[in-house]
Amino acid sequence: MAAVYEARDTRRGTSCAIKEMSLSTVPANERPQAIQNFLAEARILSRLNHPNLPAFTDFFTEGTRHFLVMEFIDGNTLEELLEGLDPEVFWRAHRSFVVNINRIKEVVPWFKSSYQLRMDDRKQTEIPVSRAQTRRLRELFGL
Repeated sequence: MAAVYEARDTRRGTSCAIKEMSLSTVPANERPQAIQNFLAEARILSRLNHPNLPAFTDFFTEGTRHFLVMEFIDGNTLEELLEGLDPEVFWRAHRSFVVNINRIKEVVPWFKSSYQLRMDDRKQTEIPVSRAQTRRLRELFGL
């Protein structure tokens, strides 16, 4: 998990987004791997250049905290977007995902009584369902 903050890049005089990795929900024995994954993400992002992705500018570690620095893109939050959508059609399956219920192809049982959604798209995208949304999933699909 991570949190993203808007910040000011004083060297460039611009707004930027700072993503901080959160280790609070990661078991202690898995933290070294989580840090490696986060730093691998930083290395991958540093090589990407695409008009639909925010520009990556830096990453750094301060004590036990790890950060990515990216271009800030002003816009609506996911909560604001969801407020304007029909709740009978769109559902927030996870903190990072809003799905069109009509585009769910399959509900896939996952581990520890959780689920993933396989979407009806070219890539057969799989989206996790948060534990908090499992009850709603069962209501939607009669599971």
